[in-house]
Amino acid sequence: MLLLIALTLSAILAACGNNPGGTTSTPGASAGESQPDGTASTDGSSPIIGAPSDDPNVSDGGTTDTSSSTGGGNEYEFKGIIFTEDYRAVEPFGGFYENGQLFARYLNRYRHFLGDDINIYNMIIPTAAAYYMPEKYEDQYGGKQLDKIDYVYEWLDGVTPVDIYDITAEHKNDEEEIYFRTEHHWTQYGAYWAAKKFAEIANVPFEDDLSKYTYSGKFYEDGTPMPFLGSLYSATQQQILKEHPDKFFYYEYPGEYTMELYSYDYSELIRTKDSCYMYVSDDLPSAWYMIFMDGDNYSIKINSDVKNGRTCVVFKDSFGNALVPMLLSSFETIYAIDIRKFPLNAIDFIQEVGATDVLFAVCAFTPMGSNYQYVETIRTAGGKYAWDSSWDQ
Repeated sequence: MLLLIALTLSAILAACGNNPGGTTSTPGASAGESQPDGTASTDGSSPIIGAPSDDPNVSDGGTTDTSSSTGGGNEYEFKGIIFTEDYRAVEPFGGFYENGQLFARYLNRYRHFLGDDINIYNMIIPTAAAYYMPEKYEDQYGGKQLDKIDYVYEWLDGVTPVDIYDITAEHKNDEEEIYFRTEHHWTQYGAYWAAKKFAEIANVPFEDDLSKYTYSGKFYEDGTPMPFLGSLYSATQQQILKEHPDKFFYYEYPGEYTMELYSYDYSELIRTKDSCYMYVSDDLPSAWYMIFMDGDNYSIKINSDVKNGRTCVVFKDSFGNALVPMLLSSFETIYAIDIRKFPLNAIDFIQEVGATDVLFAVCAFTPMGSNYQYVETIRTAGGKYAWDSSWDQ
């Protein structure tokens, strides 16, 4: 059982990307597989152009994170994790402007090869540090997260940004959490607001009445929530988190749909389900986030009851797992693909499935950490669609 827990936890912690700006390895920061130091590696066609400083002591005059505490007294740091006075564990944010610039320019290349008939979007999902980092730790551990997200969006050309910070920040103090307190991922309540914003920008329908969804999750028979202790508790074992566990919940779409789980290259259909939510044992609470679409173990196709002719390919990291089920009221067909594990050529795949929309939905660690390179890796898979450096001019 201990081995199973260890293996399951290892899988869930492969989240979104390196946190190169920090000095410690934390759950969301430890997942990068390429370029261990996290610094930007430029190829001959992608020179860095005037990126701002990543030094936390240098001000860029951009957007300032609104992360703050409501009082004072019980904030502290342990094993590189910041603990707030309301019993929340916050993972520090780091990353490089240079990586973010390359990420944006790599996305722009999709527009070049796909032409103007397919809508392309980029949603960078902030980490909890953008909302909840205590003010006294902000300069050292805030990582200028919103400045860096804005910087990536400024470099997009032909790709529409989906800025979800404002709409999610409006709800950071709601009774329902937008981010877990013991886990580095967001909740589906946060993903709901992000999906609503995306639907508005993409001009697609969206079922925004949460009362129509089936509210489910990990609950006892009497309706009280089972204690959820996520990755940040596993990494720190802090008693204050154990005494104030999270609630794990999700929203089941009220319409009809099927979810097909495939091998990463879509060559083998593993199984078909009528739900986006997988069974994970009550005895493995650290792995409950894998309930969303069975983690990152498959490439997925979802057929919904929405008949609007819109097909969306979502290229994601693990933060996208909570988001995709909230898009079922917006698209007729959805493909969900992990950018770290997709072996096919992304341009060919987008064209072959007749996509009308492409969404790159990743947490902020991905463009600013070493995982920014994956969007270019899948675009050029098979040695196709080489980029001419003269096109950068």
